[in-house]
Amino acid sequence: MLDLIAEHLATEIEKLRPVERTILDDRMLINHRRTLEDIGQEYGLTRERVRQKQSDLARKIASCIGPTGRKAASQIAEDLDLIDTYDKFERSVRRAVPHAQERIRRVLMLVLIDVADFKLIDGKLISNRAFSYVKRLKKLAQVIADSCGLFDREELLDAFGEQDIRHHFIWFQQECGFHEMFGLLALRDTRKAKLKAALISLDRPATRPELADMCGLTNKIASAALSSIPEIVRISRTQWALKDWGLREYKGIVEEIVDYITNEGGIASVDPLIEDIAQRFEVKKWSVRAYMQTPKFHMVDGRIRLAGLVSPPIRPLSDVVHGYDDKGRAYWTFPVLERYFRGYSVVGVPFEVAAFLGCPPDDATTLQIDNLPNCRALTIQWYLSSTTKVSIGFVRDALERLNVNTGHSVRLTLVQQGVVELNWHPSPTSSESNASEARTSVSS
Repeated sequence: MLDLIAEHLATEIEKLRPVERTILDDRMLINHRRTLEDIGQEYGLTRERVRQKQSDLARKIASCIGPTGRKAASQIAEDLDLIDTYDKFERSVRRAVPHAQERIRRVLMLVLIDVADFKLIDGKLISNRAFSYVKRLKKLAQVIADSCGLFDREELLDAFGEQDIRHHFIWFQQECGFHEMFGLLALRDTRKAKLKAALISLDRPATRPELADMCGLTNKIASAALSSIPEIVRISRTQWALKDWGLREYKGIVEEIVDYITNEGGIASVDPLIEDIAQRFEVKKWSVRAYMQTPKFHMVDGRIRLAGLVSPPIRPLSDVVHGYDDKGRAYWTFPVLERYFRGYSVVGVPFEVAAFLGCPPDDATTLQIDNLPNCRALTIQWYLSSTTKVSIGFVRDALERLNVNTGHSVRLTLVQQGVVELNWHPSPTSSESNASEARTSVSS
């Protein structure tokens, strides 16, 4: 019955005008198609007019099929898989119309593909049912994915239920835009998804450098991403684990000291505390002791307790600032260090400066920069557990606005509570270096 359809097609194609023949041969029957503009220029037509002619030609060809052709197309479609090769389909048509001209056979195949509800893409026949599956798979993946967008392939397939997609899942994976990560799939290619998938693949706690190396990330980026994944916890100074593994979360040296003292009834022996925390969380003993010596704690006779919300003795402001400006406002100066441009805070700020600016002990507050409008506000932190006194964060934006470089000095003028000015300071003093560099941070 396809022979009669092929004869009908041959008759209709013979009637085509030159522009229609060009559209058929150069746009409808080949993969590397000529553009609408190109054909339009050849025949003096607009791009839209060529498009209209192509649509009319497609309808004219499809009308040659009729009920007989649709029945034949259905029979051929039954022999095709959800996703199949064009070669297999071509062999079926060649057997059905062995004496048809090549062009007629190709036109016939083009029409049959459309009638059979398939599309020809990159040498493959893709059924429209497969494209409907893609939409369903995307929606289902969003339902079963975790907070990082990760999900298991088998879980998705079991939930989907249609078994015929298993043989073609690579195509579906690509079409849905799923990303493969350490044996899992992800909705999006994100750092969080990579890090969590890497940790799951290891099936054990891992260090930040280990996970960063697996995912091709820097340690700094990996650290920030790990800290923002709710299903991952830090179990020591160096190791991370899945929360579902039930391992104790590491809260930082200060919080671990507080927990230990609380569990001991409010007062604890110093040496056992240091030994316990250092061993359980892989931190240095001297680091634990350094935090125990901060104003947050009170140590005497080998015993330690919480000191309560008591700030250290506050001296007159004039004892700690570096000078006064022509308006009589106190200022404190600090040298510009390269690390400030990488997001580090200015440390070693005197307690008295924090008190003047309205920052309560063991708390933090924002500082508006009066002379730099629209600049990001600073943050001043006065934590009693800090080993570096008071710190001022988010200075990078302000330093860049001032156009200062490493080695320059900056003047922090105390205007009023919550308000400061930042300006270039003409000459560094020896006390600046002492205030910021001699007090190094202790890693927590």
